[in-house]
Amino acid sequence: AFRGVAGIRLDQVKLKDEIIFGLGQALSRLHRLSQDYVPAQYKRGDCAERIRWMEQVLSGFPDETAARKEVEILSGCLAALPMTKDNYGLIHYDFETDNVFYDAEAACYRVIDFDDCVYHWYAVDVEQSLDSLQDVLPGERQAQTAELFVTGYRGVMPLEDEMLHLLPVFRRYANLYGYVRILRSAAERWKHEPEWMHNLRLRLQQAANHRATEFGKPVLKG
Repeated sequence: AFRGVAGIRLDQVKLKDEIIFGLGQALSRLHRLSQDYVPAQYKRGDCAERIRWMEQVLSGFPDETAARKEVEILSGCLAALPMTKDNYGLIHYDFETDNVFYDAEAACYRVIDFDDCVYHWYAVDVEQSLDSLQDVLPGERQAQTAELFVTGYRGVMPLEDEMLHLLPVFRRYANLYGYVRILRSAAERWKHEPEWMHNLRLRLQQAANHRATEFGKPVLKG
């Protein structure tokens, strides 16, 4: 897959400080392009549409009271956020280490998998990228990594402190969206499912449980 993409996937690269700094710059450049992008015909959905989609899916699961409460909390919080050309636009949404290739010879980053592009706050991409970096870096490097990434980002595009304080809110949004997608995809069952399917369901359930840990809690603003 993606044999035409030059470079090595970031989750297979030794992530030196300069690579992390450059990754922040690369995301910021992508957002800079997004600011001026006008689709020729079809426009991607936005955050509000995804909220409505989650509400629709959850309406078919009457026992999911905690998830519905989380939708209510987050939709109210997001509706109150400022929306400007500098902080809101078309984002990648999956700007993670397994979707970015680093070409050392050209010193550039190549991004794949734009399937989940959506109009949202740019800081959602920042949170998604930082979260994926945490999965591949030791704990003692994570604070420095976040600082390097944000510094790189701010070298191209502004990123207000208010948006950084909201990263935990955007993490909860991403967790909720992932939870609802898992819930929907795992709902259909068949008789005599093979063992691999059973094991897959267990892994999906574990992932869903992890995403649900903050459901219903008050939003703490920095």
